[in-house]
Amino acid sequence: MISGIQTAASAIWNEATVFSRIINDQIPAAKVSEDEHTIAFMDAGQVNPGHVIVATKKQVETVVELDDELAAALFRTAARVARAIDHAFKPDGITIFRPTSLPAGKQCRMCICMCCRDTKMTASSSPGRGRIRRWRN
Repeated sequence: MISGIQTAASAIWNEATVFSRIINDQIPAAKVSEDEHTIAFMDAGQVNPGHVIVATKKQVETVVELDDELAAALFRTAARVARAIDHAFKPDGITIFRPTSLPAGKQCRMCICMCCRDTKMTASSSPGRGRIRRWRN
């Protein structure tokens, strides 16, 4: 609520999460992009420089819950962010990661995309672990 008036974004969100607080300008964030349906901001716990979270302003938990308009908006913003990362960092590639459930790394119930620039990576030599770690030159 801003001066007793409920904002459109706060009307959409049912619970106070980090994302809802960023959308409602209640906590600071390094916003990269914002439109009617989406918001993109730098991840505070970046995997590497240029790691951006793209979220819908409407609270939905999975891709299955997105209607066509919201899905198009989410991935349109993700593509724009990916082009900006490519321009700024000239990486070897860009990963757009879409977690589907809390065990996949999500910290709250929200449909998001994470855009990360690729770095040289190698699988861990530990058998059966399948871990990925940053390549060290």
